[in-house]
Amino acid sequence: MEISINNAVSRRDQPAGNCTGELCSQIVLAASDAVFLCGPDGRLLLANPACAALLGKTADEIVGCEPAQLQLLEMGEVISEQNEKVLASGKARMFEFSLATAKGVRTLLVTKGVYRDATGAAHGVFGIVRDVSEFRGIEQEIIDTSDREKQRLGRELRENFCQHLVGISLLGNVLYEELSRTGIEQAEFARQIANLVKEVVSEVRTLEKGLSVTHLEQGGGLVEALEDLAEQVRSGGEIECVFRRPNAWPLLQPQTAMYLFRIAQEAVHNAVTHSQARRLQIRLSSKRNAVVLSVRDDGVGFPEKESELREARARIGFPIMHFRSRAIGAKLEVRHLPHGGIEVISTVPKHKPRRKRR
Repeated sequence: MEISINNAVSRRDQPAGNCTGELCSQIVLAASDAVFLCGPDGRLLLANPACAALLGKTADEIVGCEPAQLQLLEMGEVISEQNEKVLASGKARMFEFSLATAKGVRTLLVTKGVYRDATGAAHGVFGIVRDVSEFRGIEQEIIDTSDREKQRLGRELRENFCQHLVGISLLGNVLYEELSRTGIEQAEFARQIANLVKEVVSEVRTLEKGLSVTHLEQGGGLVEALEDLAEQVRSGGEIECVFRRPNAWPLLQPQTAMYLFRIAQEAVHNAVTHSQARRLQIRLSSKRNAVVLSVRDDGVGFPEKESELREARARIGFPIMHFRSRAIGAKLEVRHLPHGGIEVISTVPKHKPRRKRR
């Protein structure tokens, strides 16, 4: 069943009393977003001019083509998986992916739903595609700016603030020794000041370690960074925190390792600050097709009211975690646990080897 843009939506020579189909046709033709209809196998049955323009072709050139014929061989499997999910659920779903287009590599947000005939039988999948590259670029810049500021602040703490504090501590020790030799009773105060400054130096170094995780910039050290994060929580003395490390660990891209750590850091901060949790678990695992990071707590969870839930999610940093997940192609989930608490899960798919054409 091949359908062109004109006869799929309507015909312009319809009776004058029936203008709904013609109106729909005009809307689809004039839409700046790409609109298409395809079979479960990904073969295009309909495409509007905006859809064709993404591929640098005309609608007539692409209608009836399969992904391989449209130079979308690598996306063929992904497209089929998406269509299968939509047809199986019978509901509209949203997907986001990067695609090489006539305008270069673009980030596309596609809404897919089941196309049914007058009897309700499913004949394929329709889609509306929006180019969100600029929006994702802005999100990326916000995230990168935040990370650069954290790195800068970490360096400032390490190179300036900590050095000054260490110097004050040393002077305090010298003052204590001098006062002790002269027998002045207040010498003990100088010793206490020096010890307190040492404690502050230790706290600042812990803070700097969380802000400036330089070893992650080279793509390694994620396991060690998460172990340090768990140790920082335990050192507070109020919350038990365990880290479950993987048996085998693949090498990650520097950005992926950094963003996974920041997601874990944000989830841990939320749990410590807002959840009233007594126990945290950070888990990192490497599965066949994905790397999975999870942070689980035994706290109070989220409010039940929808309005309070939206406010809570915005307040405790879920938007930025979603931004980071999207930036590395990960899926972020937040699950309510049966006995209280929540689990934040970020799943990063591993690179799939390209299948050879037969």
